[in-house]
Amino acid sequence: MILHCVFFTFRSDAPQDARRAVLTGLAELCADLDGALAFESGPNLDFEGKSQDYRDGFVIRFADRPAVKAYAEHPTHRRLGGQLCDLCQNGADGIIVFDLDVPGAQLKRPTKKAAPWGTALEIPQRRWFRNPGLRTSS
Repeated sequence: MILHCVFFTFRSDAPQDARRAVLTGLAELCADLDGALAFESGPNLDFEGKSQDYRDGFVIRFADRPAVKAYAEHPTHRRLGGQLCDLCQNGADGIIVFDLDVPGAQLKRPTKKAAPWGTALEIPQRRWFRNPGLRTSS
């Protein structure tokens, strides 16, 4: 499994609706993309005080490298990625991406429950997603 981890900070003047639209669009893309297993987004809680430059982020779980490639090349991803860059501090330079190879990882499906910033939803057969929620403070 590949964990596609994306970290960034929205500009303080970036409208909440635009933030939400980009993250929702990415979640919807993943819901329809073969090999995308899960999408999660939320604020960085930075418990260790080591990542204060990145206040927001999302993680996508992919079955394998071809699924990541399909996502990266998808026109919707390219469009939404451009929108995300426009909303972030320092644009594309303010976004950091890690693609972690997690051999033998198993996706553990959540139960349906409310989360502080969204809702965990079970998707039939193999996928679950959280609706992206956003901080209201900047």
